[in-house]
Amino acid sequence: MTLSVDLDLSPATARERLARVDAAAYAATRNHLQGAVSGLSPWIVHGALSLREALAAVHARTPLPLDHRWVQELAWRGFFQHRLMREPDTVWHSRHEGPLPEGEYAAGVCAAEGQAGVAPGPAQARSDAAVDACPKEGATTLAPDPGATLRAEPRGRQASLLAPDVARHAASPAPSLSPPGSRRQPDLLPRRLLDVPADVREARTGLAVIDQAVRTLATTGWLHNHARLWLASYLVHGRRVHWRAGADWMLSWLMDGDVGPNHGSWQWVAGTGSHKPYLFNADNVARFAPADWQVPGSVLDTGYDVHEARARGGKPPLPAGRGGEAVAEPMVSHTPPASTVQANWGPDQHGRRVWLAHPWALGDPPPGFDAVVALWPLEAWAHIAWRAERWAAVAQRLKALTPWQWVGPAESLVERLAGAHTSGFDHPGLPEPLRALLDRPADSLFPELDRPDAPVASSFSAYWRLGTRRLRQVDELLAGA
Repeated sequence: MTLSVDLDLSPATARERLARVDAAAYAATRNHLQGAVSGLSPWIVHGALSLREALAAVHARTPLPLDHRWVQELAWRGFFQHRLMREPDTVWHSRHEGPLPEGEYAAGVCAAEGQAGVAPGPAQARSDAAVDACPKEGATTLAPDPGATLRAEPRGRQASLLAPDVARHAASPAPSLSPPGSRRQPDLLPRRLLDVPADVREARTGLAVIDQAVRTLATTGWLHNHARLWLASYLVHGRRVHWRAGADWMLSWLMDGDVGPNHGSWQWVAGTGSHKPYLFNADNVARFAPADWQVPGSVLDTGYDVHEARARGGKPPLPAGRGGEAVAEPMVSHTPPASTVQANWGPDQHGRRVWLAHPWALGDPPPGFDAVVALWPLEAWAHIAWRAERWAAVAQRLKALTPWQWVGPAESLVERLAGAHTSGFDHPGLPEPLRALLDRPADSLFPELDRPDAPVASSFSAYWRLGTRRLRQVDELLAGA
């Protein structure tokens, strides 16, 4: 199963896909690249389909035991969102040290030159051209879309982010670059996207499993979960790229990229969010991937002891690839492209009942509201990037919901909503000022675990145990709050 970058993110399309899910086939084949996976992740990520809806529909057709794989995989997504809501710093930053100290993972040529990076690693041989390509202080770093710019201020000052078309509508201060809920100051995103080696980004490593994964990701915006794990493991443990650089890069290419599951999975692979690094070899690929992905006789065709030794520093990192036709890299930006998202403020909403839609709440609004407003708070992307096709798909759905597209810093959006009676679904990726206006909880399989007074689950097993401790069957889960 594969997806296309040309997505209709409506609930109706999600329900059509959901009707084709075969729970038994999913449980038996989900680890295989050609297995019966659902492909529902873009709709779940963007709030067109909730976790409980995904569970209820499949359970209604084929009654599931509580420990069925379909239930547990939905719970995994809920767990990563739980972590993002309750302990955001542990998603954006390493929970603990991995198999090697942080500084042993290369953050790319620019970090080696002293630029602000993820985790500067040992000095590496590098060409003058590569060094010249590094962003200089005060220079523009990356803005593939002409309507989306990042002004990099001299070191020591916070970088500002504002699309020129938005600036005409909002004179508020530039949004913060801190991740939502985080208490730390992050690194500049565009720099980190370039920390992933060029031969990987261009699918020129010479290793079929890696090059096929990157080509699939570049052309479809989607990748089977097993392939995501292989690609992450190769980058972190094979090439010694910091997990955060890889996580940010992969999210920027995905149509279903979600910080909680994406960054949480990269930490699980890296060993900074788990007890050991995730490793794979050619035998593992041969078991789960088709023939054109397999890598017999390659540097990956060796025992796990060799890969373990490399992950722990006992062997040097794998060399870069040297040939092959480069795949076209997607255009990414971390401001809504002016060519795709145009602000349209509409009438004053004072005294009206207003449903707040946003890129993570694309579902149909409930009845009883006077207006629907689509919110595009710039801070939500200050620390992540999206590919152009994703911006377009989300914008298309929000335009189908309402003509009123509000684009700008969160504080300016909140000011415009003063006096309105607002409602909508919360999401941990939104800036705090807006979250205060959203009265409906974020999507979760176990919503009671996301309340501020609930215990924080430090692992999936703890999350599952807490969520199911009083349950015996799926019907009881679905009947809960």
